[in-house]
Amino acid sequence: MNRPWDTRQYAKTASLQARAAADLLAALAIRPDEKILDFGCGMGNLTLEIAEIAHQGSVVGIDTSLSMIEQAKRNLRVRRLPNVEFLVATAADLRTDGSFDVVFSNSVLHWIKDQPRVLRALHQLLKSGGRLGFQFPLLDAAHPLISACQKAIDALGLAPRYSGWTFPWYVPESADGYADLLREASFRKVAVTRHETRFIFASASAARGFFDAVGLDLISRPLAPGEAGAFREEVHRILASLDTGEGVRLDFSRLYACAVA
Repeated sequence: MNRPWDTRQYAKTASLQARAAADLLAALAIRPDEKILDFGCGMGNLTLEIAEIAHQGSVVGIDTSLSMIEQAKRNLRVRRLPNVEFLVATAADLRTDGSFDVVFSNSVLHWIKDQPRVLRALHQLLKSGGRLGFQFPLLDAAHPLISACQKAIDALGLAPRYSGWTFPWYVPESADGYADLLREASFRKVAVTRHETRFIFASASAARGFFDAVGLDLISRPLAPGEAGAFREEVHRILASLDTGEGVRLDFSRLYACAVA
């Protein structure tokens, strides 16, 4: 999905996203001489970390957001790593079939509804025996963003506004079902697991800032301006009700997947 991204707002969540990626990077065991694709690289923070690991190889970071890639290039100019390239592109845009040792993707694939197509495209980019590793959040009914927004919609009587609305994210039915999708895309040695994640924010405002970064605007799109303002205020009130005095705790699940081409 193409969406305008506020890089300053998203930067506030960077440490949270990096924490989610740590286990994934460990599982991939990237070697110094490998060629890596960071699919949906965002501002490139993790791409640059990967480039330091693969210091004898190379890393390509791609994203469909021009603002993200521009910020990634600014970050690269500061770090001055010679083995990194950032491109505004999709997997289908790359003309490098079978050239990557590893495809890495952190908190991206839930933005893509056509999973079979993107998985086939990623498989095509990998060498035989190349490794795929990614994780993404499950924006199901239990996810705090979805749960809080649904409560706000119900409290304000806004459900009729959503009669023709299309949910913008991909949510797999199960880890096993997603593993089947990977096998259908010709991957082997498939391992898909569900992990629980906990983020703790200092205040309801900080938690809503996280919601703003990851998609609150998409859920408020069907609403008129006055309704959208009331909706955001109600979401904020719901988040404030979760404050224990030690912060606002948000628990949700992520899907982690590793496979071999």
